[in-house]
Amino acid sequence: MVQELGLAIGIATLGSLASTVYRLRITAQLPSGLPPDVQGVVADSLTGAISEAHALPTGLLEQARDAFVTGFAAASSICAIAILLLTLLTAAMRQKE
Repeated sequence: MVQELGLAIGIATLGSLASTVYRLRITAQLPSGLPPDVQGVVADSLTGAISEAHALPTGLLEQARDAFVTGFAAASSICAIAILLLTLLTAAMRQKE
């Protein structure tokens, strides 16, 4: 039960991090001429950007994909750092035994 809770919290945290990085990157690149409803859909997710591809200026869909990959890379980097830290902690605790 505790493992399932930890897994759910980890997934939610990493998903939130990836989503936040995506939103920060894509909103900085949105042109001011886009209608507000399109801006909201594109800023919400990559899926939204793909669904509105017909209404986007040239290159904005690629920028949305880049923003998504950057968010995913940030979440992956956090996972790698956490795994490294937990490995070091485990090694240190095993030496004490």
